[in-house]
Amino acid sequence: MSSCPKPGPLLDQRKAENGGKYEFQIDSNAPGYYAVYCANGFQTSEVPTNDNSGMADVRPNPVRLIPNFPPKSDQTSPTFDSIAAGQSGTNTTPFQIQIPASLRCGSVATLQLQLDTNAGRFTLPIRVQVGRPAQAGAPLTTIFFEDVDNARAKWKKKGGFEAFQGPAKSGTMSFHTEDPGKDDNDNRLSLLFTKKQITIPQNAGQVRLSFFHIFNFEPGYDGGVLEISSDGGDTWQDAGSLMLAGGYDGHVTTASNNPLGDAFAWTARGKAGVFSQVVVDLSSFAGSQIKLRFKGGFDNASGIKEGFTGWFIDDIQITAVLYSCGTT
Repeated sequence: MSSCPKPGPLLDQRKAENGGKYEFQIDSNAPGYYAVYCANGFQTSEVPTNDNSGMADVRPNPVRLIPNFPPKSDQTSPTFDSIAAGQSGTNTTPFQIQIPASLRCGSVATLQLQLDTNAGRFTLPIRVQVGRPAQAGAPLTTIFFEDVDNARAKWKKKGGFEAFQGPAKSGTMSFHTEDPGKDDNDNRLSLLFTKKQITIPQNAGQVRLSFFHIFNFEPGYDGGVLEISSDGGDTWQDAGSLMLAGGYDGHVTTASNNPLGDAFAWTARGKAGVFSQVVVDLSSFAGSQIKLRFKGGFDNASGIKEGFTGWFIDDIQITAVLYSCGTT
């Protein structure tokens, strides 16, 4: 049985060939040009007789790119020839996309490819980077780095958090907290947060916070979370929804008086002595100043007496690609 035609933009092919990186970048307020490949999945030139949706020759007209930014009117390319069975084709006239100057340099614009054919309609989201790297081929820009050994940044430590000589991802030190080890009234809220704000450049894209940690908590009763503030520490938002790798692994139970309440947290699957990496997408904070806060919560029970070693955090860094926009 023949398969349906398979449309796919050149953007996706280039993205795959470059290890998941964006191949296409467009300067704000400058035009970009796009071609669309469409493959006819039918393997025979014989035309099925059931209905027109089984036509062996595919006629992809019209083809539209619909942006999610104003003006949101679709842009149609009428010049796309019929594609024979088993063959591929591309539009003879490229799309021209105008990225408005109001979009932040370094942000990502989203469009929807809509392909109408005699075999049906196909849609595919397309993401386009606004701007080009300020230095082509340059390494990522390090915005913030803390390895604990060299005390590169100033931190406020409360409720048991300390710079600790022991398990470390690099060097010999990491930040550490654990429960107090008391028989009664053992609950604790540990806080580790940056004293000064960290500036994320306006033209930053692919902004990533990463760190390594060991979390060896009493599962479900003790745990840790990461929070971010963009107003100088007046309010904090949980970073769980921004995590790309190494995210939270469970809820803290409401059966104990852990200061975290029933928060989703790192609590259950950490292993003693084993560092794991967390990666957080901070792209939405470009152009802002932020603070980071690690918050550990321990309930009344003394987990340390049962062998749980608490929370070790090391090699905290923020990196980004800095973009340049213009018509030159």
